[in-house]
Amino acid sequence: EKVSLDTEFFPNMETSWGTLRPFAFRSERGIIIPSVLAEPKGQAPSGVVIRVHPDGKVFTVGSRATENLVKAGAAVLAVDLRGTGETAGHVPSETSPQEGFILNRSIFLGRHISMMRAWDIKAAVRCIGSVKGYEKLPVALWGDGPAAMWALFAFALERRIRRLVAGDLLLTFRSSQGFAQDDSVFPPGILEGADVADILAASADRGVLLVRGRLSSGAVAKKREVREALAPAFNAAEILGTEVPRIASGGFEETGKAIERFLLSS
Repeated sequence: EKVSLDTEFFPNMETSWGTLRPFAFRSERGIIIPSVLAEPKGQAPSGVVIRVHPDGKVFTVGSRATENLVKAGAAVLAVDLRGTGETAGHVPSETSPQEGFILNRSIFLGRHISMMRAWDIKAAVRCIGSVKGYEKLPVALWGDGPAAMWALFAFALERRIRRLVAGDLLLTFRSSQGFAQDDSVFPPGILEGADVADILAASADRGVLLVRGRLSSGAVAKKREVREALAPAFNAAEILGTEVPRIASGGFEETGKAIERFLLSS
């Protein structure tokens, strides 16, 4: 159910590299999403990157990547999706008891937590589009770890998101040997509708950068394994004549620069 965002901004905080604008908005009835918008100083932003992480907005605000993106002219929106950051009661991890409780309760309610967090991301897109000066800016999305899957679901559902960076994304929901990944990335019955490659293929008209794709064992996949697992997505892009999914490679610094270039090109 779409509800009024009821966005409320709080006093700004200045840093050496940008302005931080804390605020909160309503994702749905009873769900408040604490957020921080990092903006470049002295200029209008060229676009906005929404970043989601299992540890919430504190991870994003404190990262060098955020500083670099803002210095380059982009705004970065960091959000605490439900059950993360401030809304978790403590800083959660992928295996925290709090996350297990949230997951089990969401299944009991018939609304899996991964899809509820995807809804929060959709609401964040709607929220940033309601902020003066952001109405027509291009929107990109960046998720890491379990948040890469939440971001993928939101990317498929929200066409205003033009680019997606997915870090440590599980490449398939199929495995005969179990999974090393967190349970929050597996909506019940997902394979009745689509695998990861099918979800990406449905969004083949928009840009995707894959960083450290993961096998079900948790191991980092080789480029060849990524292309094999996600073949429908690559094929769909080639048929449409659109940008095929990119695969980041190299060390930490090289990968970081590739992510920044990709996001700033949106």
